[in-house]
Amino acid sequence: GAAMGLYIGGNAAGGMAGRVVTGVVAEHADWRVALAVIGGLGLAAALGFAALLPPSRNFTARPSRGLAPHLAAWGRHLARPEMRALFAVAFLAMGGFVTAYNYVGFHLAEPPWSLGPAAVGAIFMVYLAGIVASPVAGGLADRFGRARVLIGGVALSGLGLALTLSSSLTVLIVGIALLTAGFFAAHTVAGGWVGRSAAGDKAHASSLYLLAYYLGSSIAGSSGGFAWTHAGWPGVVGFVAVLLVGQGVLAVRVGRA
Repeated sequence: GAAMGLYIGGNAAGGMAGRVVTGVVAEHADWRVALAVIGGLGLAAALGFAALLPPSRNFTARPSRGLAPHLAAWGRHLARPEMRALFAVAFLAMGGFVTAYNYVGFHLAEPPWSLGPAAVGAIFMVYLAGIVASPVAGGLADRFGRARVLIGGVALSGLGLALTLSSSLTVLIVGIALLTAGFFAAHTVAGGWVGRSAAGDKAHASSLYLLAYYLGSSIAGSSGGFAWTHAGWPGVVGFVAVLLVGQGVLAVRVGRA
């Protein structure tokens, strides 16, 4: 759990850098230059990864036998209710988190705050809460059990989401920070849980978790735009709240299992 927390903390650092850097660059140039800068940073990260990654250990290469062994491995994981629940948690957690982050920027750009891109980007420094919460949650899961920490992360996200309805900018920022901490706590626990629960073929289990995670980002993150268009920020909060309720129900079920 602690190791997974450090890994997820790196995710949080990247997410924060992406939003803060693009906000500052967009303020002084435009969004195209901001995207080019992020693309350059991604390329640099890929090159650095290739240069620094140590050789594999405890791994024996096997000849390719086509797609059939992979389909069988994925099928074995999907046949287990516990694994399906964890994959669904990934979908709902990332979907709700990305939805909130996608549209809170538009909310902050509106009156009474009317913040510019750089100011909105600076607010996303609250990603630091995720960087801290990830290793803390991993360590707590090792000590007190994964289910308790997963449910606690969902509850913390719900509290933060409610605070974003405040008319006070300070309270709203605190809400975003709590939402962020809760998400990364839940993500750390669920991601580590998948690896611990997989009965063999752990890489295939992780791949399904990440597939569900990014499908949630894509599908829910886009669908939340309808809530924003028709009901503004309260609509987005309601949409994310539904995802959090589903996530909480699944967390309780997988904990009992």
